[in-house]
Amino acid sequence: MLKTLLRWVLRGGLGLVALVALLVMTRWILQERIRVAQAIQSPPGIDSMEEVEVGNIKQWIHIRGRDRRNPILLYLHGGPGTPMMPFAYKFQSYLEGAFTVVEWDQRGSGKTYFANDPAQVTPTINYERMQTDALDMVNLLRNRFHQQKIFLIGHSWGSMLGLPLVHAHPELFYAYVGTGQVINARQNERLGYEHTLAEAKSRGDADAVKALSAIDPYPDPVTGIVGNKMDVIRHWEFRYGFALYGKTDLYREMLKFAIVSPDYSLHDFYYFVADPGHEVLDKWIDGFDAKALGDDFQVPIVFIFGHNDWQVPGVIAEEYLKGISAPAKGFYWVEKASHSPMVEQPQEFAQIMIDHVRPFAPAASTGEPAPAN
Repeated sequence: MLKTLLRWVLRGGLGLVALVALLVMTRWILQERIRVAQAIQSPPGIDSMEEVEVGNIKQWIHIRGRDRRNPILLYLHGGPGTPMMPFAYKFQSYLEGAFTVVEWDQRGSGKTYFANDPAQVTPTINYERMQTDALDMVNLLRNRFHQQKIFLIGHSWGSMLGLPLVHAHPELFYAYVGTGQVINARQNERLGYEHTLAEAKSRGDADAVKALSAIDPYPDPVTGIVGNKMDVIRHWEFRYGFALYGKTDLYREMLKFAIVSPDYSLHDFYYFVADPGHEVLDKWIDGFDAKALGDDFQVPIVFIFGHNDWQVPGVIAEEYLKGISAPAKGFYWVEKASHSPMVEQPQEFAQIMIDHVRPFAPAASTGEPAPAN
């Protein structure tokens, strides 16, 4: 039907205005299909988009689950500055029977970006403030849902917030899940570079070999991962599907997913692609080393990695996990996935969460098992 309408508009010469109107209508239809298919129907369920005050600014969260008595799972998105809220519809429904899932647009990101004056908020973006925001958000959710502990998942940049947070405050968490877990930023980048260059050579890709060879050594001994060299390596990692499995253009795929999200307006979408000034965190990220936390954790630690993730290579995290102590540990590979296994293989990712993470918390407060997906 939509293809027929598009042909009709083009043949009729109705012009740009009609085409834009058709695209907007198409977007609305797709959003409605997703919204209806994923509607929370169960009486104890929750689907709440909320503006809350955290860190003296307005910040947006989306809370969804089929039983609000289930334990909270707070998602720390990557980037920095790349909220997962507009992608949540791709994977989250598989988790919502076992967890009450909270998506959060962090300081300077997504819906939170335009909820405040960027001129005032952007100067406050630093690691210490972001870490405090995360702790405050955890406590807000614990108090709101009367839960002593919650689950925390950190993805990529979010893993650099999450792992130190559970190390410092283990009493607040049932377990921590790292996906695309950064261990040592420079080591991650070097291994990713070496693998991508080897892939270029094996493919006989002369353009890639030339471009990648030109930035060696990477990371730069002086500037580290900061600068134009990262843009080069990311370009070829994306081209080879090391960021999103089977896809050669990460940004195109991200936009394609986000533009039809039922949780983001066109206004929200504009700020999703805006540059909010998170580059101030680059220097801190360059120096991140999880080993500086020590090797003793008082909370279960689980890592889930896409087998084809060479943006943040899982082999480094797998080796790191062997060297730390924790009440429980688990490492899980997801096949046919790269840097975002929850989006790329949502059912497999969710099953790992349900089978190997959810048991660290009690059943729902009724004494009944958490509803299955």
